Amino acid sequence: MPSDRHSPAASGRTAIVTGGASGIGLGIAEALLDRGLNVVVADVREDHLAHAEARLGNHAGRLMPHRLDVTDRRAWREAVDVIGDRFGAVDILCLNAGIGVLGKILASSPADWDWLMGVNLAGVTHGLETVLPLMRERGAGGHVVATSSAGGLMVAADGGVYSSAKFGVVAAMDCLRAELAPEGIGVTTLCPAGVNTNIHDHETMRPEAYRDSGLRADDAELARRQQAARAMLAKGADPRAVGRRVLRAVDANASVVFTDGGIAAVVELRREALLRAARDAPPVRTGEGPERVVLAEPAGESATRRALDAAGARYDLLDAAVVDAAAGAPARLGGLSHDAPLVIAVAPHGPGSSADVDWTTQVHHVLRRCFTIMRGVIPDRGPRALAVVIPVEGLLADSARCADSVLGRSLVGLTEGLRAELLATQPKVTLVLTREGEEAAALGRRIRAALHVGPLYSLPDSVTEARVTRVFEPWLEELARTPSDSALPPLGPMGEVYRAAPAAQIST
Repeated sequence: MPSDRHSPAASGRTAIVTGGASGIGLGIAEALLDRGLNVVVADVREDHLAHAEARLGNHAGRLMPHRLDVTDRRAWREAVDVIGDRFGAVDILCLNAGIGVLGKILASSPADWDWLMGVNLAGVTHGLETVLPLMRERGAGGHVVATSSAGGLMVAADGGVYSSAKFGVVAAMDCLRAELAPEGIGVTTLCPAGVNTNIHDHETMRPEAYRDSGLRADDAELARRQQAARAMLAKGADPRAVGRRVLRAVDANASVVFTDGGIAAVVELRREALLRAARDAPPVRTGEGPERVVLAEPAGESATRRALDAAGARYDLLDAAVVDAAAGAPARLGGLSHDAPLVIAVAPHGPGSSADVDWTTQVHHVLRRCFTIMRGVIPDRGPRALAVVIPVEGLLADSARCADSVLGRSLVGLTEGLRAELLATQPKVTLVLTREGEEAAALGRRIRAALHVGPLYSLPDSVTEARVTRVFEPWLEELARTPSDSALPPLGPMGEVYRAAPAAQIST
């Protein structure tokens, strides 16, 4: 029985678990069924559903296998209707479906982007759009669990697209936790590291619509990679143990769950990089940096135009219509007339809770444009300077500005991932965070300095060490309570992007 009889995970209630027919999802489903809940095991693969039904057959009266493609909004609506007919309302929404395909941003095709983001981020936002309003309307509480990843808190050199999605999931859950608490709906983010699942076999399951990949190796190399991944993950956590850990987190309304405390070392490196940026911001001089840039505004006109004007820099505007026309073939953006550095500036959407977010227009479409720009322009230019200008909510995750928080955090993951994969070339790839009302000339000077010097972060004065610490505090506190999985290999170079740059790199 639950430790708290008022837990949403009480016997007789109903949960849906996406990606529930294998791996972590199956572990969560089994834990919920053992507790006495009705569980809808939702999965896109019929063979996995058949396996799950056989394994969980002793719970037949409370088990409902259901085929669901989480990238399909219509399928989500149909699923809710079918679940309602069988069990009634959903009390626990477990948004677990995900794919673990890794690879370089600059090698990724539009099909790679669409598949990874469609499952890993849109699979979460579609579920929130469909199920959460019904849960809120009932007024009977409930719980939302979303599976992000260790890659939702830090990046690897071959995981920029993956981390873009997983950073966004963490931000969405951070916003929802604050927003839904007054309504008695709990929110938990699961950030697994190495777990004994089939996540690295997903490349062999790639749907036909996403076959045009820039990441998929030939069959022999793919088999080698998958064998190595399976051997490593076989030493990882048992999905059933992870499922029980998630169940305890729902009982306790815990904000985050980890599977390996050993990732704390890299999370701390990232925190220290941000603290350095907040503490040791270099002086920014008028006239420092390039006088001409290419400016792309994937979310519409931004304050960066005025900021560049005020700081004495000219810009050539990369028209959004041109970007959209090149979405299926980003290389068509290459060959711009000069080699000026690139600025991608994201205009804020402004105040609004999760219920106000148009996920397609305000998040997914803008992210797709950013990928098109990076993938199309940067390979043609080599390791020239790039500044990505986003609202500060991308770091702080403000529930009153949910669209800006999720979009911004996803772009943090994408930009950090790009810098990580270009690290050998000492790239000038910088995240420039800006606060509402920042003086135009000051922002313009920071952008020009970022393009000139190339720090990982350029922060406004409103981002203090205390604010950075508050972002990381709950993660590091929970990691300190989570045992390290010594059977897994060390994280090695995963945190290199967050280490302090050598003096020769940052000298002006």
